[in-house]
Parts: sequence; structure tokens; C-alpha cells
Amino acid sequence: MPIASRDAVRNRLLLVDDEKWFYEDLEVVLGDEYDILHVRSIADLRKVVAPDRFDVALADMYLEDGKGHDALRVILASDPLCPVIMVSQFAAVDDAIRALREGAAYFLEKRQPGDFIRGVIEREIQAAAERRRLAENLAMEKAALGPIIAESPAMKEMLRSLTDLERSPFLLLWGELGVGKEYLARWLHFRGTERRPAHFQVVHCGGGDASVSRALFGAPPQDGREGLSGALGTGAGATIYVDDLARLSGDLQMSIEDALEKGWFAHPRTGAPTPILSRVIFAATSDPEQLVREGKLDRKLHILLRPVQVRVPSLRERGPDIGLLIDRTLERILRKTGIQAVVTSEARTRLCEQAWPDNLGGLEDTLRGAAFRAAAWGTEIDPGLVDELLPSSSPPPGSLDERVLEFKKRTILQALENTQWNVTAACALLSVHRVTLYRLMKQFKLARPGAGDGGGQ
Repeated sequence: MPIASRDAVRNRLLLVDDEKWFYEDLEVVLGDEYDILHVRSIADLRKVVAPDRFDVALADMYLEDGKGHDALRVILASDPLCPVIMVSQFAAVDDAIRALREGAAYFLEKRQPGDFIRGVIEREIQAAAERRRLAENLAMEKAALGPIIAESPAMKEMLRSLTDLERSPFLLLWGELGVGKEYLARWLHFRGTERRPAHFQVVHCGGGDASVSRALFGAPPQDGREGLSGALGTGAGATIYVDDLARLSGDLQMSIEDALEKGWFAHPRTGAPTPILSRVIFAATSDPEQLVREGKLDRKLHILLRPVQVRVPSLRERGPDIGLLIDRTLERILRKTGIQAVVTSEARTRLCEQAWPDNLGGLEDTLRGAAFRAAAWGTEIDPGLVDELLPSSSPPPGSLDERVLEFKKRTILQALENTQWNVTAACALLSVHRVTLYRLMKQFKLARPGAGDGGGQ
């Protein structure tokens, strides 16, 4: 059944076509369930799109004062979410691919049976309703994602490269684990969906070649299961994030390179050329040149991706960014969990001094653990708590950090001995919270002589 229009009466259809016979055919095919406005030229189109909104539009590829691509741009400029079906009496593959890449919803031959045309129109109206819901969700996701923090020279340079390549149909982000490659891919996707919302899909390479191939290229019906449409042909504006390219076999990498080079792939059921409409963002955790030498990255695929590759810097290269990242990461953790926690200036300094081998993931894990403990104990996030939770908390022998920890241990031990192991008195002497002192005693393995030796029996 057709989708009800916004006035709950009939769907409104805009037809841009200089041939009267197709309009008359549509009147018969669609009956009384659609209000059809027929304009013959782009000049007439400009007069109606601004004040009116339509549930669906059909535009002929060849008009008396221009081409269907011009009509497509006029309609989408007025309503980016309106489904525009391009029509032609004689289908041309190049025209179809271009129209779909520019935002058309479908390419339709005029001589198709009436039931088929009606089905396409109803399906695209349903898809448009889904896109409008998606637009609302994307707006919330984009707000939650926040802007990129790029105060450091390394991030500023990376951001320049990324924005230079944002219109590329494919690119490669590489850098260590945890540097935020998926975050950057989502950021790029949201920049591209400001006009027309589309899906962001993550393809996990850890699932193996068969799983990745089905996700990208689709699969025909098999053993009673329905066929699967490949994400590469999802639609204009969609983004596919392939999370670890080097984990794929050489054969699958060659298939991906062949499809990207041609701009299309064979439909798994029909074998028909299917244009690649989605942007593909690949990720790698090592230098692509090194991956080629190790045989983990196909050489031809590397040649294709080399002009559009961007290195994402590690956290240890982002000194000026770390303080801002601490604030945003902690704020997100507190918002999600509903707990309260504050980082002391000394703990902030300690966090900013770290090398962070696990990058953003290590920073977030440390802050999450510290926030939960501080909230449970009713204390602030202080340097002692940070030291306890750091990914690598044991300093090298003889280092300044080791000498500082040894001095801290001796100071606490002396305070406990001077107060006959009265924790309350020792806290007053050291100016620390009782919970903090207990934690430090546990960290340094300090216990009152005789405690735990069976003296309680």
C-alpha cells in the first residue's frame, strides 16, 4: 500500500518530463492515490519546488532546456530528503551511475510494466521516511561525537590532510591501535551527511574473508537463506569503515582493488554491474609500506590507496591535546554512568605526562576506573589513584619516577610509625584522606607489624 502523504490524504508526486504520454501513463498506473504535478522544463521546476514539498519526484534524463542531472540538483537543493527517481526511455549505464552518485534514489526505464513502476515509487517513499528518521538519529550522534581536538601540530597536519581528501570515494587511515581511526571515519561521514543522511557501517575484518566479502559485495540466496545486498552499493552518502585491512587475504584484497578501480562490482545474483555508491574508509595499524614488505597488503591495492592515505598520530605526539581529551573523555564517562568525580590538578599533570602506549583507549580505561573508584570512596581522582591504574605503573629501575615512589613510601611509613600506626593521626600528619592512605598502604604493601600473623586468635 502507498504511504500516506503529509496531509494524510494522498501522496504528492512531482514529474519533470517534456513528454505527455508518460504523465498520462502514470495517471493510469497510480490512480487516485497520488496527486501528480507535471512540469515540462527546469525553468518551470524552479517555480514549484521552493514553495512545495513532494513525497517523491520523477525526472526525465533529457529535457527541453537541460538534462535530468540539472533537475536532480534543483530538487535536492530544495529538499535533500526527497527521493528522486531518474527516468529514461532508453537506459544508459553511465547515465544511471552518474545519477545515483549525485543522489538519485533509482534509475527507471519508462517502458517498465505499470506494477513495477508503482512498486518502485512506493518503495522509495518508504525509504525516504526511513531517511528522515535516520536524519534525526544522525543529528544526535553528531552532537555526541563532538569536534576533533587538534591543538597539537601533529593533529593539525593530520586534519588538513583529512579535509583535503574528504571527497575521495575511498581512503586509508593508518596508525597505532587506539588512536581514534573509527572516530575520524565517523567525523568524515557526518560532514558528508549534512545535506543527505546516510548510514555508517563498520565491517570487522576479524570475522574472516567470507564474512567481509558478504558484507561488501553481498551474496546470492543459498540453502534457503535470502540473498544479501552488498554494502558497497548501499547508496550515495553511505560510509563503510573496514577496520583492519591487513587481516584480509591477498585474494580478497585483489577483489576489492579491482572493484574500486572500476567503480563497480558484479551483482552476486544477476552478475549485472553494480555501481559503488558508498565511500569506503580502510584502516591499518602499521605503516602501509611495511605491510607490503611483510606480504600483508596487496601491492596493487597499496598503489591505489597510497595517494589517499592519512597517518593518525599517537597520543604521545599530541601533548597540547591531552588536557582537553581528559576533560571530554571524563565528561562523557560521567554523563553515561551518572557518577560524580573530579580530577585534581596534580593527577591531571600525571595523566598528561604519560606516554600512553594504548593511546586513547588506555586514557579512557584509566579515567573510567579512576572515576568509579573515586565515586565509591568519596574522594577526588588524585595522583595515587592514577598511578595505581596506569597501563604501565612500574617505572624503570633507577628512574626519577621510581625514586619519587620510594620517597613517597618512606614518608608514609614514617608517618605511620610516628603515630603508632594510628591511621586517623597519620592522615592528619600527611594531609590526605583516610581512603587515600589505605589505598597507598595497599599499593606499597605497608602493614602494621604483627598484623595478619594469627595474633587475633
